[in-house]
Amino acid sequence: MVEVSLSGLLSIQLLVYIALPLSKIRVRVTGHIQHPGSYYLSPGSRAVDAVQEAGGVTEEGSVDFINLAQKLVDGDIVNVPEK
Repeated sequence: MVEVSLSGLLSIQLLVYIALPLSKIRVRVTGHIQHPGSYYLSPGSRAVDAVQEAGGVTEEGSVDFINLAQKLVDGDIVNVPEK
């Protein structure tokens, strides 16, 4: 909090917020995946990284309709559908 006083007549208090980059993002991996769950990944990670982190696709799963090159952000869900 920053307080500014103007000649003693008026005092203004300002809240200052600084946005810091996230050190990790949290992504949920669901569907036909070896180990579904939430994973912490580095910012700039892609859907393929999330699938790999979750152990890969099961025999019943398919990544044909997933954009594996998609950059992920905090809170994203990667769902691996059935073939």
